[in-house]
Amino acid sequence: MQANGIGKIFMKFVEKTATRPGIRTLTLGVDNWNERANGLYLKLGYTMFKQAEGRFEGEKVCYMRKFILELRE
Repeated sequence: MQANGIGKIFMKFVEKTATRPGIRTLTLGVDNWNERANGLYLKLGYTMFKQAEGRFEGEKVCYMRKFILELRE
């Protein structure tokens, strides 16, 4: 399923669904070793704002966000 565009289609659906009054930001967490996912989210306009300890020793989670007010206009 990788590299077939399914992740991009899903994220665009999530963003479109989230463009309701009161929702200003989409936030997600992704393992730092997951380069494909990190690359996808960066291409879609998400920015990393925090890193934290992951589920396993030595692993980090990158928290990303995208402000979606501009998607409504």
